[in-house]
Amino acid sequence: MTHELKKIFQVYESTAKAPLKAVLATVVALEGSSYRKPGVRMLILENGSMVGAVSGGCVEKEIVRQAESVFKSGEAKVMTYDGRYRLGCEGILYILLESFEPKPAAIKRFKENVKNRNAFKIESSYEKKDMVHRNFGSCLIFGEDRFSIHEAHKSDPAFPIVYSWCRT
Repeated sequence: MTHELKKIFQVYESTAKAPLKAVLATVVALEGSSYRKPGVRMLILENGSMVGAVSGGCVEKEIVRQAESVFKSGEAKVMTYDGRYRLGCEGILYILLESFEPKPAAIKRFKENVKNRNAFKIESSYEKKDMVHRNFGSCLIFGEDRFSIHEAHKSDPAFPIVYSWCRT
């Protein structure tokens, strides 16, 4: 999964000169089966291009449609995708959609950690239901340093972090 995240950061950096908004879609939970597991990500750019994938192809169009509200409002949300009645996608996916606008310091730390093969962690706050919430979002964690994926996300200690993915 790190190789996909690396590509997401590369594409984001290459488009940062143009004023394009970006939305990060992360599978944060799964009930049943799916082609891919929690932790997979895809980046959707405002111009309609995408990097990464969260499934075998049956979910991506719906994610792009759902990302429109995040592009407009900047507010993170969770969408569910129930594939139990669709060919090949037999589980329920919980997908966190959030603006992707990491600060330069976060990008630098990410690149350093990947280059040096150092561990890092990603924590995401969400609930397993379709909803928008100001406390939804993800943080990159490098040792003691935390970086939000998007500026508007402010961690609230009272709001539980229910998903954590670690690269070691």
